[in-house]
Amino acid sequence: MASDREKNTGGGAEPDPNAWMATFADLLMLLLTFFVMLLTMKSMDSGKAREIFVRTYGPLDFISQNDYVPPFDEFDHYVKASVITSTDALEKAIDLLEGIDPIPDRERPVVNLRDLIDVSESEQGVVITLESDHLFDSGDAEIHPDRLAVLDAIARLFQYAANDILIMGHTDSTPIRDEQFGSNWELSVYRALSVLYYLNDAAGMNPERLAAGGFGDRMPRLPNDSDLNRSKNRRVEFILRQTV
Repeated sequence: MASDREKNTGGGAEPDPNAWMATFADLLMLLLTFFVMLLTMKSMDSGKAREIFVRTYGPLDFISQNDYVPPFDEFDHYVKASVITSTDALEKAIDLLEGIDPIPDRERPVVNLRDLIDVSESEQGVVITLESDHLFDSGDAEIHPDRLAVLDAIARLFQYAANDILIMGHTDSTPIRDEQFGSNWELSVYRALSVLYYLNDAAGMNPERLAAGGFGDRMPRLPNDSDLNRSKNRRVEFILRQTV
């Protein structure tokens, strides 16, 4: 007959039949967190968020009465959507666009992009740089209605670029004095978002191709020691990414 000691040491402790409940509870908590995150992200894409980013007389108000229908013209015969991988390819597309009114029905002046943008290459892809003063008033994230023709021309160009496009806002180092924006960083992000919404809503670009962000005054092109340099640092960059 086995002793009590042998029974205690030989058989071992029996498993707790309710132990699975702890793991199940952790799983439920993770699922709950995941769905809360999805709902939060969905709410950021609502009309209320756009109302915050683009205020009265912004591009969304302007375009609500003007649906964009890309015209079919001679340019369409020569250029088809393809991934732009070099400044040379982009320059050729700009040459073909020169003098073409992207949206004739809006009665806006034809914009010569070559006079307004700089083109360069980076590790991320081809970069189009546009000074913010061509779109925004000082310290503002609302696209001026008189300057929407600039974005119309850029949207026309992007119609034939299959690249994903990253829109990045930049400012100079002048401190923000407007209560609406807490910092230059915030201003740069709002400006990039205003451009993104216009390209999506007015130009009909696929939102899956667009992303936006901002660097504030953290990545200046030139020292912020003169009015001319500061105007060069206030800019919006369109990065035509190599991978799509």
